[in-house]
Amino acid sequence: LDNLIADIQSDNDAGIQAGLTEMDAQLGTVLAGLGRLGAAGRRVEVAIADQVEDLNLLEIQLSNVESIDLAEAAMEFQLQETAYQAALAATSRALQPSLVDFLR
Repeated sequence: LDNLIADIQSDNDAGIQAGLTEMDAQLGTVLAGLGRLGAAGRRVEVAIADQVEDLNLLEIQLSNVESIDLAEAAMEFQLQETAYQAALAATSRALQPSLVDFLR
């Protein structure tokens, strides 16, 4: 910029043109950098939004786990265990070979 100012003050047309060309090139470099910065900023915003969404889902899951009624869960477990034991007993009786089957 100092050279451009000096060229303007001395009315050096060639120097002014060269200085303006250099300023245009530098402006292009700055604008390209701003474009890259904007793209990176957008990626950060998307990543933050994804993290917030994941955090909200985890909070919902934690709330569901923490709000379980222990008595109800124990009763449900007992019912499932009883049904499982009954199924095992029925299967073992159905598959138990009889003496007649053994003698064949």
